Amino acid sequence: MENRSNGAGMMGTGVGGLFLGLLIGAVAGGIAVLLYAPKSGPATRTLLKEELDETQKMFQNWSNDLQERVDRFSQIIRFKAEREMQPVGGDGKEGEC
Repeated sequence: MENRSNGAGMMGTGVGGLFLGLLIGAVAGGIAVLLYAPKSGPATRTLLKEELDETQKMFQNWSNDLQERVDRFSQIIRFKAEREMQPVGGDGKEGEC
C-alpha cells in the first residue's frame, strides 16, 4: 500500500519553523546591537525600538499574507466539496444521458 501525504503537516511545520527562525534572528540581532553598539543608552534604545517596529511590520505583513492564502484555500476546498455533493447528471435525474 502506498503512503501519500498531502503535505499539510509539512507546510505547517515549515511556516512555524520560518516564524521561529525569524524570531530567533530578530532577538539575536537585538542582542548583537546591544553588545557591539558604541552608543549611549538612549540612542541604543531608540535603535532597538526602530528594529522592533520594523520586525513587527514584517510579521504583520506575513500574517496578513498567510491569512489571505488560508482564505483562498478555504474557498477552493468549499467549492470542491460543493461540487462533489452535486448529483452526477447535474440536474438531479440519475441514469439519463
